[in-house]
Amino acid sequence: MPGSGAVTVLRQGELDLPDDVLAEADYVGASLHYGASKREQDNTRRLVAAARHPHVDAIGHPTGRLLGRRDAYPLDAGELARACADTGCLLELNGSPERMDLPDALAQAAAGDAPKRPAKSASKKPAKSGVIAVVNGVPIPASRAARQRRSPAISS
Repeated sequence: MPGSGAVTVLRQGELDLPDDVLAEADYVGASLHYGASKREQDNTRRLVAAARHPHVDAIGHPTGRLLGRRDAYPLDAGELARACADTGCLLELNGSPERMDLPDALAQAAAGDAPKRPAKSASKKPAKSGVIAVVNGVPIPASRAARQRRSPAISS
């Protein structure tokens, strides 16, 4: 699996591809592609487990929302942001018109927990220091998100 890959976070927080396959990828994004729960603790547990996985680089479309079609599933965004900050895992900012995910409030909360120095984990790539998200393949530095916090909030 050279290059990048998107994987599904299964019901118990495990990933749908084995570690030896994930280890070959340059970049791994994990998402709840199906089976989101109506229970906040279930969705949070699954995404936090993925954020802590040694081969996962980012959590994709963290709230799962599809504008006009599906509301965001319940999630403890603060707990997920802390897990990502602890591990150096990124939270995707998906700017596609159908998603706009992370919503502003969650992006701002994540910015508050963004790592301020390189992650000290051997399981994450050091190039992520100070980066909280990737938007359309472009890393977004924590400093940009901090500037957004000072600007008026746009409702999401």
